Amino acid sequence: MASLMDYSPKELAKARSRCRKWIMCLARYLSPLALYTATPDSEESLGFIALNAGVQAGATPFDLRQVILAHTQVKSDEMRIYFSSLLPFALVSPSDKLKTLTSLLNVDPMEIEVPNESSVVAVVYMIPVPNIWKSGSSPNRSLSVLYMLCCKADAVFHALQHIFQPITIGTEKLLHFSKNQSCKDTNMLSCKSITEVPGLFIVDDFITQDEHDAIWDELKGPTATILEKENLSRRYVAHFNRRFYYGVNKLGNVGESVNENPHFYNWMRSRLRNEDSSYEIHDYPSFTKSCTFDQLTVNFYDYDSKTTTEGTVATVGPPGIAPHVDAHSPFTDGIFIISLGSHTVMEFSRYDKPPEATAPIGVLLSPKSLILMTGEARYAWTHGIAEKRVDILADFLPPLHRGDRISLTWRCGNNEVHKREDCMCKEFCDGV
Repeated sequence: MASLMDYSPKELAKARSRCRKWIMCLARYLSPLALYTATPDSEESLGFIALNAGVQAGATPFDLRQVILAHTQVKSDEMRIYFSSLLPFALVSPSDKLKTLTSLLNVDPMEIEVPNESSVVAVVYMIPVPNIWKSGSSPNRSLSVLYMLCCKADAVFHALQHIFQPITIGTEKLLHFSKNQSCKDTNMLSCKSITEVPGLFIVDDFITQDEHDAIWDELKGPTATILEKENLSRRYVAHFNRRFYYGVNKLGNVGESVNENPHFYNWMRSRLRNEDSSYEIHDYPSFTKSCTFDQLTVNFYDYDSKTTTEGTVATVGPPGIAPHVDAHSPFTDGIFIISLGSHTVMEFSRYDKPPEATAPIGVLLSPKSLILMTGEARYAWTHGIAEKRVDILADFLPPLHRGDRISLTWRCGNNEVHKREDCMCKEFCDGV
């Protein structure tokens, strides 16, 4: 068992001082702390707050899990880690298998008075670990230790549940490789409903690798067609068949101020209607057979450095797209997005639960996949892509780095007047 006696008085004093600062930081989110701190002999469900191992502190939940497994007796299936990119700390909670985690630490606890709360003492375990901090609280020349505050796990979870990031939908695909099965000469694809967002569907492997590569080469490869692109915030877009005019939310006429239709235009429209004789999509919404798919917008998300006309490299932020709802009036029901290149995470928030109030639901979009928004997902939920280079999907997966990505967004022009009084989500409606 690691003992506090292993540290010099100077090291211990410095560690206590740093720990108090992290506790003061925690108090900004949990107050009064007396409601959440606990002693190891408590009969409640006990876990830990990793005071200095949150995303904002420069640590990832994956690295936190690894050091806990390596430096304590806690097993992987005995804990759950809750985190958020908005927090400098993380919650380590016992799983259903255990009631408490405190007995599984091989270190002496230390008691630290909680600043600004008289008579409240926090029990903190100081665990020496390798440097897991990429930035922020990186110890540099000081002690590399993890501060684990004993807490009432359920109380902390319920207080911060609206901030903690839900596990990104689709992460299981990274753990267990699965591919849509093929049968004889017809590719059998499966359309899966995302129950967390009503009206949201995803089809993995909607296009083949060869089709993916051919489309990529046509749009972005060395011999790519020169396209007329529009420079939007953090991304470029190119319009085909019908142009969408941002700002005024209007749809142009066929062939007006657009690029020549790409080679994949016709066969992909057929597949989107589930009319491709070589493919059959199970559980696919039937309304798609009547969709025109007469508007295609190609979005370019470039993560490479930009070179100015003077030949110098300009520093640019990562691309993304702000949370939004596609305009109701110009388009009918159904937004269809096909991903090429890198993965990304699309975040969804219901109109009455904006992302600043409740953590959005993240959905992993893999290359070659199709995501389909209909009904409530199309009209009442915002969707967006956060401007970041790295995705932290879950505590059991290392971070994923994004790369260049292209999305093919297919929509159907609306030839009828969209009336606000008939809209399922008047809060987002731009109808008459």
